Amino acid sequence: MNTNAPMSSNMKIDISPQVISAITTLIADGTINLESILREQEERENMKLLDEYPYKIFHSGNRWYCRLPDGRRMTRKNKEDLEKEIIKIQRRTTSYVNPNITVNDAFTSWNQYRLDKKFVTHSTVLRERATFNKYLQSTELCTRPVRSILQEEWSEFLQELQPGITSKEWARIKAVVKSVVDYARDLKLINYTSSSVMNDIRIHKGAFLHKKVAVENEIYYADELEAIRSYCIKNPDPYTRCILLESIIGERPGELCAIRVEDINLDNMQISVSRTETRELEGGKADGKQKDVVRDRTKTEKGLRDVSIPITAYDFVKELITIANENGGGYLFKQEPGRNSRVGERIRSRQLRRHLKDICENELHIPYKPLHKFRKTYASILKSADVDDAIIISQMGHTDIKLTENIYIKDRKRALERSNVLGKIPELQIPGIESSTDACDSQSHIESHITDLLQKKEPGNALK
Repeated sequence: MNTNAPMSSNMKIDISPQVISAITTLIADGTINLESILREQEERENMKLLDEYPYKIFHSGNRWYCRLPDGRRMTRKNKEDLEKEIIKIQRRTTSYVNPNITVNDAFTSWNQYRLDKKFVTHSTVLRERATFNKYLQSTELCTRPVRSILQEEWSEFLQELQPGITSKEWARIKAVVKSVVDYARDLKLINYTSSSVMNDIRIHKGAFLHKKVAVENEIYYADELEAIRSYCIKNPDPYTRCILLESIIGERPGELCAIRVEDINLDNMQISVSRTETRELEGGKADGKQKDVVRDRTKTEKGLRDVSIPITAYDFVKELITIANENGGGYLFKQEPGRNSRVGERIRSRQLRRHLKDICENELHIPYKPLHKFRKTYASILKSADVDDAIIISQMGHTDIKLTENIYIKDRKRALERSNVLGKIPELQIPGIESSTDACDSQSHIESHITDLLQKKEPGNALK
């Protein structure tokens, strides 16, 4: 056996946990300078790329020259700068893999590959990037070369992260780590797999954070909805008209802001939903800035639908179309003169959210709930009105009423209202104890407060 034979770079070597622990200790106490080792390795890779470049570097006068693959000539003042450019060219035109690619760069490269292949949407990349930034961006692992990270380090990172986060967040960060590890494995930078990383983790389901979602934060109560609608009627502008329409059709915010005049059929009182506002990355770059755009697609296949409008809103919708046509047609809700934004621009869902927040907190002094809570409120209203399930899922763009019931439909009675309902059940009353009117008085106080707020607003035209 030839003991001096060179070792293959792809050869897998089984290292005992004791050896791994010893190496980790030597790196931690500075005995082994890992950065120096990796830097020397990168220098050797660069020399190899220069040696493999088919054209020679030559010096003439005060400059250095070299031929480019396309036949042109490249020149620099010094040899070092010319060599750096050649190395960049080699990395772009060959299957070169930077051996010192960091976790951050590996994550970006992996997402770029998926975007280029159209394996994922821009929204998915943005969501995963938000998870990466939240849990990994500020850690020491983020800036380290992937190949320098041991399997045990990934497992330890995830194990320590588990307590204090929800199971949903846990699943998201696991997916991010898996993508980085699998990508590094594909590049032959590491010899362990994401499965082996996950197998080292001891899952304790009781350690996950359980967040109680209060019903009052999920939907708008009847008096709150009435207050918002009354405000929108008395203070007409593109935003209030848009909010008013949303309160009676329950579309997704992205669908609402993408409605065009031609999507509305007044004869059938329907809105054709075929497009949506979505977030995309500028230039298709995984690390690019995000922007809001409208695409001719919906969130799901069932999202492509015709939404019926209450017949009582005929005049309102007709006036919306008239106003939109007076402003050049196209999108139903656009900026009008007097706004900071450009006149004629489509209203964005982010702008609509800010406007709704201002109405709730500064004008009506009621709790603000995000725009999509109108959608849950809408579904809850339909269900409480005993609307047929088939109509509910058609209006919502869902495939199954169970999804609507489990996630969207909520009880719109306040705690005191529910208490009053229960208090009227004879079998739940305690014999010999008089019922109190305090709860009823408290509920009346809430309703009186909303009424007072509405009376402070001067009446006006609902649309103009």
